Amino acid sequence: MTTTFSSLVLGADSYKFSHFYQYPEGTTNIESHVTARKGQPGIDHVVFFGLQAWLIERLQRGIRPADVMEAKEFAAEHGVPFIESGWNHIINKHGGYLPLRIDALPEGTLTPIGVAQVRVINTDPT
Repeated sequence: MTTTFSSLVLGADSYKFSHFYQYPEGTTNIESHVTARKGQPGIDHVVFFGLQAWLIERLQRGIRPADVMEAKEFAAEHGVPFIESGWNHIINKHGGYLPLRIDALPEGTLTPIGVAQVRVINTDPT
């Protein structure tokens, strides 16, 4: 499995760096889902697979201070906000590993389009 970004911090579109500001003040828990979107006509199911490989490749390494600095420079070049203190908190409190709980369907499950396949929940409210 090959990725096109150098760190997990840069593993999203740059506009998503501003999502932090869209949460109501006092928000401590976020839950996100991964769901297959409607694709080609006539395809109404997908086989869920690849999560285990992605977790091993991307999350097992963790985040390093160099990753945060690289992302901070990238965000500045794109004119988007960057919450450096939040990423440093993950490094300092969690050893660089994202404090997440990930629930998913078993790999190989045939799933209708539009059904959530993965749920991701933060486990650190700070």
